[in-house]
Amino acid sequence: MDHHFSPGSLVRARGREWTVLPGSSSELCLLRPLAGREGNEETGILTKIEKVEPAEFPFPSLAEAGDASSARLLRDAARLSIRTGVGPFRSFGRISVEPRAYQLVPLILALRQESEAIRLLIADDVGVGKTIEAMLIVRELIDRHEVKRFAVLCPAHLVSQWTKELNDKFHIEAVEVTAKKAVTLEKNCSPGKGIFDEYPFTVVSIDFIKSERNRNEFYAKCPDLLVVDEAHECADSAVGKTQQLRHKLLSDVAKNPKKNILLLTATPHSGKNQAFRSLISILNPKLAEKLPENMSGSENEKLREELANYFVQRRRPDIKKFLGDNLFPERIRNNVTYNLPKLNIDLCTSILAEATQLQEENVGENSNKWRQAQWWSAFTLVLALTSSPKAAYLSLCRRSALKNAKNAEELKKQAHRDIFGSISYEQNENDDSEDESYFLSDEEVPGISFENEEIDFINNIQLDFEENKTKKKAQIELTATKEPEAKKRGRKKKETVELEEKKIDSLERTIEEEEEFVFSQLSPKQRELALTLKSLAGKKDPKLQNLIHEILIKKCLGKKRNIVIFCRFIDTAKYIYDELVIDENIQPFTQKSKLEIRTLTGKNSPEERQMVLKDFQEHIGQRILICTDCLSEGVNLQELFDTVIHYDFAWNPNRHEQREGRVDRLLQKSPEVHIFTLIGKDHPIEEIFLRILHEKQRQIRNALGVHLPITDIGEEILQLALKVKETKKEEPEPILLFDDTSASFVANEKAFRLKKLETKIDKVKEEYQKTSRTFYSHSKVTVDDVKKELDAMKQSLGSQEDVERFILTLIERTRGHYVKKDDYIEAQIPDLQLKNRLGSLNKKDYSFKLSFDPNCLAEIDKLVLRTSPEVEDIARTVLETSLDGLIKNHPLKVAARAGVMRTKVVSKRTSVLLGRFRYLLREEKEEESSLVEEILPILFEGSPTDFTQDQITMGESAELILSKAQPDANVTVAERDRFLKPILEAASHLCNELSLWQKEKRMIDILETHRRVRTQGTIRRVRVECVGVPDVLGVYVFLPVVNWN
Repeated sequence: MDHHFSPGSLVRARGREWTVLPGSSSELCLLRPLAGREGNEETGILTKIEKVEPAEFPFPSLAEAGDASSARLLRDAARLSIRTGVGPFRSFGRISVEPRAYQLVPLILALRQESEAIRLLIADDVGVGKTIEAMLIVRELIDRHEVKRFAVLCPAHLVSQWTKELNDKFHIEAVEVTAKKAVTLEKNCSPGKGIFDEYPFTVVSIDFIKSERNRNEFYAKCPDLLVVDEAHECADSAVGKTQQLRHKLLSDVAKNPKKNILLLTATPHSGKNQAFRSLISILNPKLAEKLPENMSGSENEKLREELANYFVQRRRPDIKKFLGDNLFPERIRNNVTYNLPKLNIDLCTSILAEATQLQEENVGENSNKWRQAQWWSAFTLVLALTSSPKAAYLSLCRRSALKNAKNAEELKKQAHRDIFGSISYEQNENDDSEDESYFLSDEEVPGISFENEEIDFINNIQLDFEENKTKKKAQIELTATKEPEAKKRGRKKKETVELEEKKIDSLERTIEEEEEFVFSQLSPKQRELALTLKSLAGKKDPKLQNLIHEILIKKCLGKKRNIVIFCRFIDTAKYIYDELVIDENIQPFTQKSKLEIRTLTGKNSPEERQMVLKDFQEHIGQRILICTDCLSEGVNLQELFDTVIHYDFAWNPNRHEQREGRVDRLLQKSPEVHIFTLIGKDHPIEEIFLRILHEKQRQIRNALGVHLPITDIGEEILQLALKVKETKKEEPEPILLFDDTSASFVANEKAFRLKKLETKIDKVKEEYQKTSRTFYSHSKVTVDDVKKELDAMKQSLGSQEDVERFILTLIERTRGHYVKKDDYIEAQIPDLQLKNRLGSLNKKDYSFKLSFDPNCLAEIDKLVLRTSPEVEDIARTVLETSLDGLIKNHPLKVAARAGVMRTKVVSKRTSVLLGRFRYLLREEKEEESSLVEEILPILFEGSPTDFTQDQITMGESAELILSKAQPDANVTVAERDRFLKPILEAASHLCNELSLWQKEKRMIDILETHRRVRTQGTIRRVRVECVGVPDVLGVYVFLPVVNWN
């Protein structure tokens, strides 16, 4: 007779008990062992071939009785063995992080969306945890079977970091798709399949995939979900073709309404409404069209509410207000001024005077282009001189890309980008030639950052040198082959040729040789200027000396601070490093504090950067890292450093925030992060920059806690400089930005523009006061609501603290012992079963260093986390051996299914039933239901024969008894049996009442939980169904201590 077993029912086959899974039929039973892993131990049995019969889960018996302290151990083993609970979040058992309450808000917003696909712009502050927030959504959608494939699109230099984060924290094995690795991936694909067919989870360089040769395949095989990091670089902008191509790629993908899209950026609004609207258009084109220039006012309230469905932006004060506590360090700013030498000012004046004179001399068809080229070349040299003498020296020699511009408009865009930079230009240096059309296209000569220009310049020198080597080598070979010679003479000639070749091949140009080569290419006038620049270095460089004496010596090194120094030029970084390692004031700290000084720039490969940072992690002592803006995005440095020094200004306002955000972020152990900025006193350009940007930005942050991106301030400085020159054009003598004749005009112009900017900033500041916290921080989602669900999930699946208690209890119960250290334990584990399951097969002794802290920096044998496979394996073994009455002598059979304890925690007889409940969950979008389980301790007082569902207590009261109860008096075997027998004999009655409670009360509570978290519209409405009879895993009786006095 064929049986059709309903999902969740228990059956017996192949000599063991199984749970029936959804999708079973009368011919085929899909089964999972009672303590089996979801997806790993499932099997199918054909009922016509193998016997499958109904089964019942056995109630505990007196033979399985022991001490009641086993209740907590069995409870931990049961919940640590499952990965999916009945709550609204299905992914929490598969992640290695415990999210903060505020990090669940984007997930809740995503689940509440009524659209067919989830689309969201996450724009939280730097260091808040946007990666965690996005990956919580990704992991949740995967575990709910809404997403089968996804891709992360990010700059090339962040690909490896994203891959590591996915694997380490979310147990998602993604492959890296870059220009270098794509060929290998394609070779490993099955016949007829491409990369996005073969690999469901990918991390892709956006500049690789946006190129014409790759994007068509991406359109055709685009995954169900896209996560776009640094999304501001994908806004439709007039700055360059690259951003337009990125935006087109995402816009074309977004035309499919079934594609889920998450955009991540800390700077969604750069001050240009069109760019912001272009990002929103990726999520909802119709909404983007409706966005006005000014979103404030009651007339736009409904529009703001509509935008809030797709946009979450929270600053640190928002999070502090949300949590009622501050998780972030205090950011302390210090401005350190130095006197700009008169020689530097004279040089600036001289350089700009020469540029102005050349502007007057250049006339003709291309005069406008060449005039601007000369001006921008001079302006660039002035900025390099502000950075360091070494940077100025090479900038003087540099073959400027400005001369390649085709027209004045392109020149202006390119020069503006050279001076003020862009929020992210690392892809140019690290993209592994991701998009050749971007770098080599004749249609556009992109703006090149200072750092990239230096790399190109140095590479050109090397190419020239290599070319000379090749020519000389060819001449020697030609001479050797032309001369007829005797055998002996031939050997001698051959030896001479080989010797010359060795001399050439061994020529490695030192820094001094490169400088000599560069110097030889200069004109006499340029050589004179270069010698002057050299004379300003080292001890005569007031900026460097202020860094050493006023910041490092006085305020950092003596206070054990670890420092990151950000520079704008590669050569400035090298220059600082060379000076610091030989400085007599710094050297004592290399011995006393074991100070380690390293440098990283765009010339270092991603692998080299990782190696340097790993060395810093292992270094015991103080650290100084000198770097360029190649480390200002996408790198977490909070565990290594607590101080940031802006040696050079970043002319894009957002860059300063990005630099500081590498250190000032979540999990920074120092309560304070110190920010130092070096300011050249009386430097006209820096003075304008400071007045307009630095001070006003700080005022806004102090008032609102909001970093306000104002990228058009650079344009204000540019216009100010051009306005001075245009106004004085009629005068015969050169008009300089810094001379006395224009001083009063400049002062008046400054005052006028500063007043205008102050009005503008105050207006924007007022808008932020109205909108930032009210509409886009989603304050209606309260911390209590989120925390309640977070705590419920921890109770259901177990927390990291539960894992630690479980493993340490097992060590003790298997005759081992341990000693707690700062962030790890030293344990002796003599039991081979436990030792091997902890992954210590190669350990010859029994001593282990274990840590339960994800942020542990100590050298350990094993990091044990909630989602570690070892934890699940050990928990399942303990559970299976405890529940199987036929297993007698297994070393991990350490938890009794029944017990009695006298304890001071209770004042009357209290019974705890450890129950396992099963449910079918299904959303409207899902084709199949999911079978889920929960393990609950059920508490009741009094006689078991009088037990009803109304007496059931669960939650904190039951957890308190399990966690706090300790034996305070002895219990004899006879006394134990006397109290256990009544509850064991009432097994049928207890199970019936538990089943009624599950259907009439618990199921309603579960539905209410789902309703609170996610929408109950037609798209994501949840249905919950109870299946089977609850299993009673354990029965425990707690008795009060009798006072015989």
